[in-house]
Amino acid sequence: MSADLSPLLNQANMTLVFQLGGFGTFGACIGYAVKKVAKIVIKITAVIAGLYFASLAGLSYAGYITINFDKMAQLLSQGMVYAEQVIGLLSNALSSISNAIPASGAFMAGLLLGFNKG
Repeated sequence: MSADLSPLLNQANMTLVFQLGGFGTFGACIGYAVKKVAKIVIKITAVIAGLYFASLAGLSYAGYITINFDKMAQLLSQGMVYAEQVIGLLSNALSSISNAIPASGAFMAGLLLGFNKG
């Protein structure tokens, strides 16, 4: 009693299987790498920002500089505008990826798995 698998092994099904496996593996590799790099970048950025603001506070306390808090608030709000623009670009990119549903689904599943394991 052997089952005939030839209808399952046609070109379209094999392409789909390789596409799902390839994009899933690629997504897992990217997710793992992104998490490892992000950890390092966030730590370095936090140390640099902490040293910068501590030095500003120390210089302000000693009377060497004065901090214009209005200008600082303006720069922070401008940074929020830039962050909103980046989020808009990312959402446009994700919507264009959704045209290839099987490949993008496998990629996103692999990405989340790799990010979780990283």
